[in-house]
Amino acid sequence: MVCGKWIGIVLCLVWPFLLACAGSTMSQKPGSNQATVENPTIHQIQEQPESYKGRIVNIAGTFKGWQGKCTGGSPVARSDWMLEDKTGCIYVSGPLPDGLSAISPQDEQLSVKGIIRVDRSGKTYIEVSGR
Repeated sequence: MVCGKWIGIVLCLVWPFLLACAGSTMSQKPGSNQATVENPTIHQIQEQPESYKGRIVNIAGTFKGWQGKCTGGSPVARSDWMLEDKTGCIYVSGPLPDGLSAISPQDEQLSVKGIIRVDRSGKTYIEVSGR
């Protein structure tokens, strides 16, 4: 009877730990379990980076290539390009939209769907996948 009591105590102490460990192995890819946030402004994203981090967004703006008003260097690669709306500028990391030139942008209007990322310095950017 004493043995059964000890097993119960040990299970009570260990059970929450086992549940926590099991839950952490079931995480999904960032952004895959959340609905797309439609049309946030660049300012909203930059003012609340932790609210958007890892979330999929659909954001409209003006293609600025490498000629935009984003401050600092590109967060991921030299090929990152800029998207502006009336509230600010954000880098986009990923392939250029078909038919557009990063060297000579013509202020083309476009919509970008991607995941909000935050680099080590705290700069937000949009990560888009291949075409």
